Amino acid sequence: MKRPFFVAVLLIVFAILLTQWSNSALLGLGIFGAGFVACYLSKEWKYRKEVMVLLIVASFFVCYTYWTLCCPYGLRACNEQRVNVVFQVLSETEQRGKYAQTTVLVYGVQQKSETKMVRQKMLLRVYGEMTPMRPGDFYQAKMKVFEPRKAEEKGEFDYNLYLKSQRIYSIANVSSSEITKLSKGHLPFFIDKIIDIKSSIIENMRRFMPEEGLMIVRGIMWGDRMEEGQIKNDLTVVGAAHILSVSGLHVGFIYLLINFLLKRTKWDKKKQMLIVMAVLLMYAAMSAFAISVLRACMMFAILQMAKIRKKVYDPLSAISLAAIIVLLLNPLVLFTASFQLSFLSVAGIIFFVRVVNLQFGSLPRAVRSVVQTMTITICVQLCILPILLYHFAEISLISVFANVVIIPLTGAIVITAFFGMFFCFLPFMQPYFAFLTVQVYVLQVVAAKFASAKYAALTLSAMPLSMAIAFYICLFALFGYFPFQKIAVRRMVALSLALCAFGFVLQMVVG
Repeated sequence: MKRPFFVAVLLIVFAILLTQWSNSALLGLGIFGAGFVACYLSKEWKYRKEVMVLLIVASFFVCYTYWTLCCPYGLRACNEQRVNVVFQVLSETEQRGKYAQTTVLVYGVQQKSETKMVRQKMLLRVYGEMTPMRPGDFYQAKMKVFEPRKAEEKGEFDYNLYLKSQRIYSIANVSSSEITKLSKGHLPFFIDKIIDIKSSIIENMRRFMPEEGLMIVRGIMWGDRMEEGQIKNDLTVVGAAHILSVSGLHVGFIYLLINFLLKRTKWDKKKQMLIVMAVLLMYAAMSAFAISVLRACMMFAILQMAKIRKKVYDPLSAISLAAIIVLLLNPLVLFTASFQLSFLSVAGIIFFVRVVNLQFGSLPRAVRSVVQTMTITICVQLCILPILLYHFAEISLISVFANVVIIPLTGAIVITAFFGMFFCFLPFMQPYFAFLTVQVYVLQVVAAKFASAKYAALTLSAMPLSMAIAFYICLFALFGYFPFQKIAVRRMVALSLALCAFGFVLQMVVG
C-alpha cells in the first residue's frame, strides 16, 4: 500500500470526528468492525491485511477519543465547591486582565475532613497582586473549583472542548493571599530549567530593548501572548498574524540557520542531527510545546533521518506520521485552530505549490523566488480558507503581497533574536539589540502601511461543513488531482458535490 500513514491519518480523523459528533463509541466501533469483517472475508484482496490493521487503529482511536471526552476526572465531585488543594505549577504565569493564569497539576484535595489523592491538570486563575509562581514548585491554596463552560449554541466556541484538548477538566479561582508555597520542585526533562533560562533571557533583553519591541520579539520567538495592540491588529488585517504564534515557519528559520552553521564543521551527520534536534527540542520547550512546533520538529527529525539513511524524504508521509503522533498525545487537538491551521498549511504546500511551481521553472532566479513566495502564500490561504472563516470569520485580501515582505522580515528578526539569546548576558550588546529594535520597527511600519489599504480584509460568515467539503473537492479538481477523462471519476465528483449541496440546503432548512 502506498503511503499507509496518509491513509491511516484520514481514517483516524474520521474516527475522532464520528466519536465527537455522536458522543458515543458504539457507532464508530460498529462501522469499523463491519469493515474489519468485510476485509477478513475478502481473502483474495491484495491489501486485506494492511486495511485490517488500519481499521484496528481507527477503532482504537474511537475508544481513546470517547475516553478523553468522558474521562472520570478526580475533581468532578468538587465542582462549585471551595476546597483546599495541593498542586504543582506546570507553566509560566500569564497576565489576563484582572487575573493571572497558569496550568497546574493537582496532587491532593482536602474537602471538609476528608483528604483525597488526585492527579489531574487544572487551569488556575489567581486574583490580586502576587509574586509569579515558579514552574515546578509546589503550593497549597483554598479555591473554588468549577467545570469549564460548554458551548450552548451551534457555532459557539466550545471552551470545555478546547481545555479537554489540553487534558484540563477543571478551572479554579483563588485569591493570591490564600496561596502558600510548600516546597521547591522540578518538572520532567528539565522543562523548569529551560523556562528559567527563557525568563533570564527575557530579563537581559529588557535591558537593551523598549518594552513594546520586546513584547513583539517574544511573540515572534516563543509565541508569548500579546495584549491587543496596533501591531497585532495590523498583522491580523494583512493575514500575517501567524508570525506572532510560533509555527513551522519559525522552526524552519532556526533549522536552516543551525544546518548552515553545522555544515561548516567536520562533524558527521549523526552528531549534526543530534545537535539540531537538541536545539529544536529546547526551543519547543520554550514555546510551551505548541502543536505547530511539535509538528515542525517531527518533520525535520524525519528529514534528518532520511538524509542519514540515504532514503527519499516524502513530506506527505512525514506530515501524516507527525499528525498521528500528535493525535496520540490527545485526539481532541483535532478540533483546535492551531492543529487545523498548522497541518492544513503544510498540506497546501505539499499538494498545490509543486503543481504551480512547475509552470514557473523558466523564470529568472530572482523573479522566481518572489513568485514562489507568492505561490506558497496563495496555496496556503486557499487551503486554510474554510478554517479561517470558521474560527475567525475574516480573510485578508492583501496577504499575498504583504507576506512577500513580512515573511523575510520575520526571518531576519528570528535569526537576529536567536543569536541575541546567547549573547544578551554580555554588557556591551546595546548596538546589537538596537539593530533588532530597528527590524521590529520596520515590521510595524510595513504592517501598518499594508493594513491601511482599503478593503485589506473582508468579514464573512462561517463556512458550513458541507460547503467546506465542496470547496476542497473543487480545489483538488482545479489543481488536476482528478482524472476527469474517466466517466466514473466525473460521476463520483458530481455525486459528491450534489451531496454537499443537499447537506447545505438541509442545514439551512433545519438551522
